[in-house]
Amino acid sequence: MNIDFHPILPMSTYILHKNDKYIFIIPEKPDWVVANKNFASILLKLDGKTSIKDILNTYKNHNYINDLEKTLKKLVEENFFYDVQQKCINSKNKLYTLHLNMTSKCNLKCVYCYAEERDNNINDDIDIECYKKMLDEVYEINKNTIVTFTGGEPLLNDKTLLLAQYCKDKGLGTMLLTNGTLIDENNAYEIAKNFDSIRVSIEGATEKTHDKIRGKSSYLKAIKGINLLKKYNNNPLIATTVNNINKHEMADMVKKYGNNLHFQPIYSVGRAKNTKIEIDGEEYYNILNSIDGVKPHAFLQKHIANMKNRGCLKCAIGEGEISIASNGDV
Repeated sequence: MNIDFHPILPMSTYILHKNDKYIFIIPEKPDWVVANKNFASILLKLDGKTSIKDILNTYKNHNYINDLEKTLKKLVEENFFYDVQQKCINSKNKLYTLHLNMTSKCNLKCVYCYAEERDNNINDDIDIECYKKMLDEVYEINKNTIVTFTGGEPLLNDKTLLLAQYCKDKGLGTMLLTNGTLIDENNAYEIAKNFDSIRVSIEGATEKTHDKIRGKSSYLKAIKGINLLKKYNNNPLIATTVNNINKHEMADMVKKYGNNLHFQPIYSVGRAKNTKIEIDGEEYYNILNSIDGVKPHAFLQKHIANMKNRGCLKCAIGEGEISIASNGDV
């Protein structure tokens, strides 16, 4: 820790006081710290004229000097404070997710599909060597990038498995978004081996409800695919869209799939615009909140915690995340 540093709280700092605690929030970073009365009084004195060394000397005879030094060191290392020029310590987005839309085609016709608004005549004509070159460039940018294979139904493109294996060989992370119906005894092992994470869409706890949304016989095929993946030690996540057709089965879905279940709302785009299956945000929340063991705000809490001390952020699209269509459009 640089003890000669002259810290200052930015002019935008927002302070909340409740009971014996104070929270200092710097909204543009974003960052925050919770303080007791003693530490809050010290933070309020930071005007850029006093150094860390001066602060430690002032409080050296107090019984909390060791905790004070540790806390100041942590905040300085995390760039919590500004300098006297009120400079925000920024952080650039680094590519962490590449979405490869392997095809616009799909073997199902879900009643709410957002992809209906895409051009389904797009050719899946990117040469595999071109894909590999692209992945080599991604690897040079960030070796920890996650490559998500999506569609349409990505397993309709025979390049999907080859590219997933190429990613794995390089050390890139892989994820597959699939309806699960094309997973069979011939490809299940390779799929399970080459994808770190697999998300299969299941729209209800019963065959009747699922097939009403995704099409006849799709439920049994998807369940068979899930069981084959489990056979090869890859337990997929289950994605379900909460809507007017399946909302009565959400509690049973939780009992069946537990922590492997991922909820998502329906948006009024694509085919969903012409149906009445969409529910509003309040009903979506109330459905999830009524189920034992489900915490609707859990993801939000985790997301907020992950934002702490990441610097001034903006939308990740184009930097942190890139999506490439099956014809090469970005």
